[in-house]
Amino acid sequence: MGLKLKTASTSLPVDLVLAKAHLNILDNQEDFYITSLIEAATNLAEEIMGRQIVSAVYELTMDVLPVCFELPRPELISVDIIQYIAPEDTLFSTLDASLYIVDDTNMIGEVSKHPDISYPSVRAIKNSVKVTYTTGYKNQSSVPAAIKHWILLQVGTWYEHREEVVVGVSSTSIKNKYNDMLLNMYKLVKI
Repeated sequence: MGLKLKTASTSLPVDLVLAKAHLNILDNQEDFYITSLIEAATNLAEEIMGRQIVSAVYELTMDVLPVCFELPRPELISVDIIQYIAPEDTLFSTLDASLYIVDDTNMIGEVSKHPDISYPSVRAIKNSVKVTYTTGYKNQSSVPAAIKHWILLQVGTWYEHREEVVVGVSSTSIKNKYNDMLLNMYKLVKI
């Protein structure tokens, strides 16, 4: 089983205007740098939570067509296409959408075989099934405020402390358990 990003998000969960307001910056001299900090903080938040923040398209590959399987990196928006290679073919065919059921009611989206219909046979080779799906919050405005705030805190910390070590200065970390709690409530937890 493999997962790859096919089409990245076209926007970030925190825009440059909000980040600059958070940093109290009025000019545009460091816009490129601040944008790179937003991107890095977004990537870190996604890895910590195990989810996609702003919508993107992923491709999940499998060797078989399971009766039921989960789609990583929630929030599931849509299953765009499921493709498979039939035993006698070398090219992918599209699995008819009437053969499966998409469940997007749980935190992690699932696809399951329709109980009254059989799946077609799949060629016994690696990656003979591809599932393309869209996942994440639909747009920037639907991203929870806690996630945005964590990103802003991270951007602020990295902006003010551009190096890992500060020489000749005594400092105290402002990080506290509540900062991490902003993301903890969105981390994927198996029940």
